Amino acid sequence: MATHDRSGHRALLDGVKVCPARVVKSAGAGSIHLLTERPKDVAKRYHPSIDRAEYAKRIEAMLKLRSILALPLFNGKEQVQIA
Repeated sequence: MATHDRSGHRALLDGVKVCPARVVKSAGAGSIHLLTERPKDVAKRYHPSIDRAEYAKRIEAMLKLRSILALPLFNGKEQVQIA
């Protein structure tokens, strides 16, 4: 599970400091970012206006569900899937 540091720019993910990079998609609840240090992973940063308590159960459920599918290839490179 990721934990946020006070700077607002880095988080700890499985003991590794990660920095959100390019935004892949932004919608109502937050934005999906690629991670500089973990190119096969993405992070969702929730907008400040969301009700954190409302999303807590959703986040816990997402963390429990890990994909068992291999990443698809596109032009010979693995692609991150966002559903």
